[in-house]
Amino acid sequence: MQDAMPTAPAPLPAAVIRHEGAPAGDHFDVLLAVRTPSGDDDRACATWRAAHDPAALPPGSVLAVEPIPAHRARYLRLGAPEALSGGRGTAVPVRRGSWRTARDGALEFSWDDGTRTRVAPESMTLWRIA
Repeated sequence: MQDAMPTAPAPLPAAVIRHEGAPAGDHFDVLLAVRTPSGDDDRACATWRAAHDPAALPPGSVLAVEPIPAHRARYLRLGAPEALSGGRGTAVPVRRGSWRTARDGALEFSWDDGTRTRVAPESMTLWRIA
């Protein structure tokens, strides 16, 4: 797990995955590439577990997030639901795009569907949708 918020002055890949049937219950995983991945199995994605897709929340919303271990880069390109091994449920792609760090420290997302999301991390476990 990461101890500090990652930074990206230039855009890097990002994704939101819905994890259905997970032992911890259904949730969303927010993945931020922290460098250009060296391959699909590169654990290059800082990852947070959340009850909601941050891009689906209105500005001013506060989202509790939980940093979890880095995920593989292949989830950044997931195009269809995928059953996970070991009875861990199914990974369902919700959105893909890119992210970067704004001058004020906010995370700025540009999604492939043309929408944008801005998140102001108040801590590693609390994000405000700006």
